[in-house]
Amino acid sequence: MDSPRPPRSSPSASRARSTPRFPSPTGARIKARQGVELITSGELRVVDEQGVEVPRDGATIGEIVARGNVVMEGYYRDAEATARAFLGGWFHSGDAAVVHPDGYVEIRDRLKDVIISGGENTLLDRSRGRAAAPSVGPGGGGGRAAA
Repeated sequence: MDSPRPPRSSPSASRARSTPRFPSPTGARIKARQGVELITSGELRVVDEQGVEVPRDGATIGEIVARGNVVMEGYYRDAEATARAFLGGWFHSGDAAVVHPDGYVEIRDRLKDVIISGGENTLLDRSRGRAAAPSVGPGGGGGRAAA
């Protein structure tokens, strides 16, 4: 009696497939994003300082907030920290992010690393140790650059 053919998902069937192609530059950028909320995870939004959702333009930076059955209830024996983290009933992650037109969220930095100057939010460029803005010189604005 002949043995049955392996199912298509078996390792031997997978090896027979052609070499996978690398995604296009556009596909690679999309795959590098952090994703969208899952239906079972609750709700996820990116909001400004007033709690209003940022536009889906891939440029406006806001904070990721979440609520749902997989979000923590609070900090252990620290009601004050819990109250700060859950302003308005949403968990404030502290992550600076943008939302792209297709709904994907891209984390850009931590909000603690944002400088607010003249009404604009500027993310720090940690690789160079200064703000990523042309008006800010080496060392972050007048001081000596770190060696």
